[in-house]
Amino acid sequence: MFLKLRKVKKINGYVVRPDANLKRAELTNTQLQGLNLSGANLFAAKLSSSDLSNVNLSNADLSNAKLDSAQLNYVILKNAKLEGANLSGAQLNYAVLTGARISRVVLRNASLRNADLKNADLRGTDLENANLSQANLSDCDLRGSDLQRANLSGANLSGAKLDGANLDKIQSSETTVLPDSFLLL
Repeated sequence: MFLKLRKVKKINGYVVRPDANLKRAELTNTQLQGLNLSGANLFAAKLSSSDLSNVNLSNADLSNAKLDSAQLNYVILKNAKLEGANLSGAQLNYAVLTGARISRVVLRNASLRNADLKNADLRGTDLENANLSQANLSDCDLRGSDLQRANLSGANLSGAKLDGANLDKIQSSETTVLPDSFLLL
């Protein structure tokens, strides 16, 4: 009988692998591209200016994490918890955030071009001046969110809940899909 050993990676003294406990870890300005951190506990972790491109963070807990100015392009955040996280200025282009809990998150000046946010909970989220062009926001809950000056060109918001959302000065295009009976003036 053979025992299958998993390759474990250590970064800044932390063991980095799926289901890792990285609660409150100090990983600012760290290169983490391509890792599998699914199910990891990154509660209140400091990941500012880090590169998490192509990382699998499905079912991970990133609540209250600091991810400002982080690179998260092509990241997988399916069903992840991000409540209270700071992602201001972060790059989440082509990110998969389906079913993610993103309420009360700061995404001011973030780029989420072509991101998939279907069924995501974005209640009370700060998306001021965010780039959501070509993003899939179908069936999202955006109630009470701040979308002031956000770029929604070509975005799909079909079925999205927008009650109480601030849509002042948003950018849209003919290809922007809005919820039924919703009208931009």
